[in-house]
Amino acid sequence: MNTTKLYQIITENKDGIEAGVYDVLLGIVKEELAKECEKAAGRKANVRKAAERMLSKDITREYLTKTQVRTINGVKYYAQIDGFRMSWSPIDFGFGTCEENESINFERIIEYRYKEPGIVKVNKADLMNHIKTMKYSDYACHGIVPYTIKFGNGCEIDLNPKYLKDALDFTETDELTVDFGVKGAGAYPVMLHNEKEDRHALVLPIRR
Repeated sequence: MNTTKLYQIITENKDGIEAGVYDVLLGIVKEELAKECEKAAGRKANVRKAAERMLSKDITREYLTKTQVRTINGVKYYAQIDGFRMSWSPIDFGFGTCEENESINFERIIEYRYKEPGIVKVNKADLMNHIKTMKYSDYACHGIVPYTIKFGNGCEIDLNPKYLKDALDFTETDELTVDFGVKGAGAYPVMLHNEKEDRHALVLPIRR
């Protein structure tokens, strides 16, 4: 399919296409264009899928169902946020963007600095095994058994395992930036950074 040509035909004939049909067709073609751009850039499909899953499905907060946009240090970043996790990068995956006056100032979120930052590696195979074998228990978040990350000084943090996997898929790194200054179940987000590709993610912990 020549998606670029199809996009041109649809946009040039906007006046002759019913408004509702036009929006649907344009949305489909723009998504295909985004996929092609992503593929041309050598990006894996699971990166885009992970980003899409980070968009909210809550129609009462429509602004979270679309990509947020902010220019930080001269770079335009596109962020997917659902209130529990976030991904951001210079890549527009074609999910649509919310109005500027509704956009969340996520710059303040990603510039947060830990008191004692440290790196903890995640065993992705172990995480995936946890997701496949976890069963509902007395301690579960909406049927999700938390995945516990343990690190120095007796610190640990509970995360939604599926959210963590999406963050790993999006960034393609197994390194978590955590706060070694937090004791017990962590109260601060964990972050993942792929500096080379400028792809980043954040996951909020599950409070005990």
